[in-house]
Amino acid sequence: MGKAETTENTITSEELAKIFEGKFVTISSIDRYGVSITMLKASIEYEEDDRTLWLVARNEKDCIITSICFDEYIIESIVNDGDGSYTINFTLDMESIDISECKL
Repeated sequence: MGKAETTENTITSEELAKIFEGKFVTISSIDRYGVSITMLKASIEYEEDDRTLWLVARNEKDCIITSICFDEYIIESIVNDGDGSYTINFTLDMESIDISECKL
C-alpha cells in the first residue's frame, strides 16, 4: 500500500480480498470527484504476482461485465469502518470508494 500510516483498523489489499472471498460486494464512490465507481454485484480479487487489487462486476449469468484493477502503490489505505464495510483511499486525485457485502 501507499505511504499512509498503518493503524489498528487498516488492512492490506490481500486481507480485503480474503475477507470477501466467495462473497459479492457493493462498491460505490463516496463522492463524485475525479472518477466515480458503482458496482452492485462484484467480487474482490487479489493477484499476488502483480500486487494488484481487482474489482470485478458480473451479470446475472455470472459473466464479467466490468473490471477495474488497482496497483497497490496507488492505494493509500484500506480502512475497516467497523460496520462490515471498508473504505479504500487512494494516493491519486481520486475519490475514496466504499465496499460492503452485497445483500442479494
